[in-house]
Amino acid sequence: MIQEGGFFLTADKRLMIEYHGNIFLSIVTLLFVLVFMYFLKYLIRSENERLEGQYENNFLNREIMIYIKRWG
Repeated sequence: MIQEGGFFLTADKRLMIEYHGNIFLSIVTLLFVLVFMYFLKYLIRSENERLEGQYENNFLNREIMIYIKRWG
């Protein structure tokens, strides 16, 4: 037995504490992965919107230049 903080811990209690620690670590890791994936999704979405806006601006500028060349 190991005495810790005035209480005696048997092997069963130590295994139980270790088991619950592993569960807690697994949950924290899962939450970290989910938050990281959400952050990546946000970055990809914002970059995609930026590129779409850039493409639309280039398309409009090209159409305006064609119109000016034809009629200007």
